[in-house]
Amino acid sequence: MFTYLQKLLGKPIKYYEMLMQSKSEHATITQKDRDRLYEQLKTHELNAIVYTEKREVYNILLPNYVNEIPVNKKGEPMLFKGSFILNNQLLTLFVDDKLPFNDSTSCRLIVNNIDEWCVPIKEIIEKQENISCRSLPIWEEVIHRFPSIHKLIVSINKKHPWTLYKETTEFMKQTDYSIYLGGYPQWRINDIDFRKLKGLNFLMEYRKSDKSFSIYFFINKTTKTIEFFKQMS
Repeated sequence: MFTYLQKLLGKPIKYYEMLMQSKSEHATITQKDRDRLYEQLKTHELNAIVYTEKREVYNILLPNYVNEIPVNKKGEPMLFKGSFILNNQLLTLFVDDKLPFNDSTSCRLIVNNIDEWCVPIKEIIEKQENISCRSLPIWEEVIHRFPSIHKLIVSINKKHPWTLYKETTEFMKQTDYSIYLGGYPQWRINDIDFRKLKGLNFLMEYRKSDKSFSIYFFINKTTKTIEFFKQMS
């Protein structure tokens, strides 16, 4: 792992080894350090919405705005997982939970612009119970998105930068949800080549009801196609 990081970012292996070790060591983080870091982090916060309830109860709306329900390999309709509003776009999610985790045909996210014909649908969707929250990237992604802030974190607490970031952002962490809409992707594990995310905008995460895996959906800024990544913990 450390060799990969050295090739990717050009830092000595010992540097990353030290950062990883900082996760398991006992650390005392002062409120002053947390405040200093958060002062810089808050300018990068994004708004996000989480849903804790299933969306299937709204499938009565499907005929109004979905031309064709996606099907699995056997020609069976995928399960409707809900419709959501993000940046004046209508996101409609279908997932086939019966297919294997690594099957690339097990999900489909349909994105439509909000036009006059779906304003009534938008009003109903916006009434669904949800929780508004603030969002920041996971620790491993900070160095890729905000190198200067990563440098600040290490300068504030060289031995325990991960712990400093974790304690500073703990108050906004969401754990009990089935849908994470907008904000930054909350990766389950650090196995992503973040270079692949350049040119992509994060849309949402679908978390399976038993919390065993997640699907992260993005839209390609250039082609406007939907791309996704899966993670299992």
